Amino acid sequence: MDGTGVANIARTANHSEPSSPDAEAWLARYRPWQHVVEPVLWILFFCGQASLNSLTVWLDIERTGLGFARWEPVAWEWSSNLVLLALVPTVLAFERRFGLQWDNWRANWRWHVLASVVFSVVHVLAMVGLRSRPYTSQVARKGLAAGRWNCSTSI
Repeated sequence: MDGTGVANIARTANHSEPSSPDAEAWLARYRPWQHVVEPVLWILFFCGQASLNSLTVWLDIERTGLGFARWEPVAWEWSSNLVLLALVPTVLAFERRFGLQWDNWRANWRWHVLASVVFSVVHVLAMVGLRSRPYTSQVARKGLAAGRWNCSTSI
């Protein structure tokens, strides 16, 4: 690559050149559909991730011989991914307000540390809340008393 190619890449990376007319035309066509396309992509991503993670965990449980029911990995993965999906708008709003850029990272890193702790706590508490429903229904269906489960498999 000659020197002009490197300079063109650097200018493009630094956004010092205006965008191409093709990119601007594409963006103009995309903008009216953005409010539909982006939520659909988030939903497809998290549903796909929940499905594949459920399958992976189920296969690992089968391979290692752990005594979990088949519905449990589905409950674990789907509860996690549904909570993550529900948190996407909050994360996007937070990033619009406190985004990390080269010029402001020193001012905003503390907000990101605090937000990561809040995000984690909300994620865990909401997952536990969602998971309690299938576990409660299974306990009631099998006639087990809550807190007196017979766990024959140790991890």
